[in-house]
Amino acid sequence: MEEGKIKLRTREKDIADEKRVAEELGALQQPDSKMVLVKAIKGGSDLLYDSFYLFHGNLRFPVTNLTVDELHAASPAPPVIGVSVARDFPVVQQVYPKVQTQFSRAQFMLWRVDAE
Repeated sequence: MEEGKIKLRTREKDIADEKRVAEELGALQQPDSKMVLVKAIKGGSDLLYDSFYLFHGNLRFPVTNLTVDELHAASPAPPVIGVSVARDFPVVQQVYPKVQTQFSRAQFMLWRVDAE
């Protein structure tokens, strides 16, 4: 039973960290920037749903959910602002060599790619 409590508390901490990242995303949103959430194919193992970001980030512009494979295949043209977990950030760097980290907390990374 103790193991279950530890997992629950860890997820609660993750939610607080991800909420903070959502708030930062909301503060940095711009009407001309596309917003992207890079998610795992199997949900629940990384980022929460876009509705979490829309609510906690007070987002006023659409958010696109992409898997790592979708990001490779059809990456939005800059300017882009996005969130991924640290595990997927190397893929973001491959797709966008000029990516800049804006904020990170726990395993969550908020990044930006400016227009060229």
